[in-house]
Amino acid sequence: MSQITRPVVLDESFNAIGNAIVEKLHRQNVLLDIIAGSQIEEIADMNEIAHIVRAGHAKDVFSIGDQITVPWTDPVDGKTFAFVWNVAHIPADGVEIQDGETKPGMILVANYAHGYGVMFSQAQAIQWFETGLAAGTYYLTFTQKYGTAVAADGKVNFTLTQDIPAGGQLAAYMKSDKAVSEWTFSSYASPDATTPIETVSVSAGQAGTLLGAFNDSNSYGLNAGRAGYGSNRYKDSAIRQWLNSAGGIGSWWTPAHNFDRPPAEAATKSGFLAGFGEDFLAAVNPIKVDIAASTLSDGGVTDTVYDRFFLPSLEEMHYVPQAAGVEGVVWDYYKQASLSETPLPTGTAFAQMRHFGLENHAIAQYVRLRSAYRTPSHNPFCVSTSGNAGSSSAITALRALAACCIC
Repeated sequence: MSQITRPVVLDESFNAIGNAIVEKLHRQNVLLDIIAGSQIEEIADMNEIAHIVRAGHAKDVFSIGDQITVPWTDPVDGKTFAFVWNVAHIPADGVEIQDGETKPGMILVANYAHGYGVMFSQAQAIQWFETGLAAGTYYLTFTQKYGTAVAADGKVNFTLTQDIPAGGQLAAYMKSDKAVSEWTFSSYASPDATTPIETVSVSAGQAGTLLGAFNDSNSYGLNAGRAGYGSNRYKDSAIRQWLNSAGGIGSWWTPAHNFDRPPAEAATKSGFLAGFGEDFLAAVNPIKVDIAASTLSDGGVTDTVYDRFFLPSLEEMHYVPQAAGVEGVVWDYYKQASLSETPLPTGTAFAQMRHFGLENHAIAQYVRLRSAYRTPSHNPFCVSTSGNAGSSSAITALRALAACCIC
């Protein structure tokens, strides 16, 4: 089998004007070497790597664990990092793209946790008002117990002094371990509004007009878990938008639905793609990504998206999944890294599964996965600094462990 020097390091200077003919001849020579089974010439750029993969020769050239290094520059502070991608999996049957078509592909996963965290999702609005809501005193009931704060069939009330306009929202700071007297409700003119119309206190008990009943089975709207801690539904997540956007501060996020709220990072960070060069981005295309949604709030359905960049799942990282066979197959890279023939149990530390920071390779970081913890509605999975796969609230800004596919 042909070998290449590892890790593969890309040299952008190769793309100098006047080298086009040389590049084409070199690419032809590489493919002829692959066919002949002889030592290949040095691979020099992303275009060449993409050409090899798309021709179906990835396994002839690359080994699991090979590394491709490209620059990533933070548009906000101008700092540039060596972004290392590991060859994670080369599917024998190719990867699926839109409309069910398959094509040769090579899956890459980031070697390091990204340099900063991004909310999986902001706390979702309690309610959205198509025709608005008049000022007044209202109360809400709880169908289920909400932590230690409210018992089942409990009630809370609040008073708005200003109308909520048509298309506006009512959102909350409401924690299940905090007394109702510590909660606040805020009204907004729209799902993307960042400045509240007003913020009011909340009291226990019934007063005024019934506004509705919280019920954990609701997907969005009057879902207490999601109003307090965000949503674990990846297809609607803020982190998914960030991973797939080159937009600047304030432009990479838009509401996924009427109850969505802006993540904190929308006001301070640019989209993930803004840091990469066009040569790398041109090699990466959308593929089918499946996600097992919450059984509590989303009916346990399988969501399917077609994304260029995405987060790994439990199953792909060789942890025991909550929905086996739904969120992809184990990637060879993680099967090797896990040092285990069988999937690793969640809730247990595995030092070999830790990930370290892009900006500091000596400090382990939490990394976010796309898999939902399916029985609640607000906790996606993550891998901790000890290598333990557990869950944390969607509002927690953990670091992305980005994956993509050259295809």
